[in-house]
Amino acid sequence: MTVSHPQPPLPFRPAPPADIPLLLPLIRSAYRGLSSRKGWTTEAHLVADQRIDEAGLLAKITHPDGVVLLVTDDSALDTDTDASTPPLSCCEVIRKPDGKTAYFGLFAVDPEKQAGGVGRRVLGYAEEFARREWGVGRIEM
Repeated sequence: MTVSHPQPPLPFRPAPPADIPLLLPLIRSAYRGLSSRKGWTTEAHLVADQRIDEAGLLAKITHPDGVVLLVTDDSALDTDTDASTPPLSCCEVIRKPDGKTAYFGLFAVDPEKQAGGVGRRVLGYAEEFARREWGVGRIEM
């Protein structure tokens, strides 16, 4: 018999522009470079450029009908040495003009933490966020 253990809640929050230096390495590591090859989201074999730059990420963070959600890895925090909690995952959720649909994108999970259920939980939270905040009944990628 398999016993499932409840997972502690993930700490989600909207990312402000000040989080760009935390988010860029996470996004780039999930999609490009050597570390991305550990996870399933790698695009390193398809393209060599950066996944996103500061200006592109700032545009997503400040989008009037969207949010970039940041998930931190509180378990990795060493309160004696770390000033900030490392990012575990992020995604963007944008309300589409029809008001009934939201777009889910910019999805990144730390390659070292992939295949542990984090992605499923982030997608679930993004869906709930879109329903709760905007009354959206559908989310698409």
